[in-house]
Order: sequence, then C-alpha cells, then structure tokens
Amino acid sequence: MAIELLKLPEPPSAVFVTSDTQAIGVLDAAQFLGIQVPEQLSVIGYDGIRDAEYLNLTTVAQPLFESGSMGAELLLDILKDPPKEAIENIIPIELVIRGTTTLAN
Repeated sequence: MAIELLKLPEPPSAVFVTSDTQAIGVLDAAQFLGIQVPEQLSVIGYDGIRDAEYLNLTTVAQPLFESGSMGAELLLDILKDPPKEAIENIIPIELVIRGTTTLAN
C-alpha cells in the first residue's frame, strides 16, 4: 500500500502511521522507489519499538509494558467491582525525533 501511496501523481511529503512496523514498511517502499528519507519524505511511526531505534526512525514512543500492565490491573479491578462510569487513564507518550524527519525552520 505504501508503494501505491508514494506513486501517486502528488505523493505526500510526510507519512505518520499507526505503528513502527508500518513505518518500516513505508521506509522499505521509499527505498524501493528511490525516494530519499527524510529529504523527500518524512516518516513517523508509533510505538517506540526497539527496531525504531536501530533504523533511526522518528516515533511516538509509548510505554508498552506499563500500558499492558495497567490494562491487566484495570481488567481485574473491573471484574471484581464493575464501575458505574467510564474509566479514563492517560498514558504519557513521547515524540522521539530521529533521522526519518526534517524539522521545519
């Protein structure tokens, strides 16, 4: 799909995808098409997986272990005592800028 996107008559200059794994696919497609990252295309993933660091991928890092642990605890609490209202937990995220994006002046 990334190849189709990048072959459009007016391709994007930046792509933000919902996972680092998908971002790696976009990087592969760009390389296949000879598109220079970040000069011609900026790519940002989401998750902060270890491979993102190895590939110098800009990502929105989330604490995966902590969010899984928090979700499991919340599920156990709900099973014991179902809440009367919706529960909202905000998990901090961090933009980790690396080599797949350029900064605007």
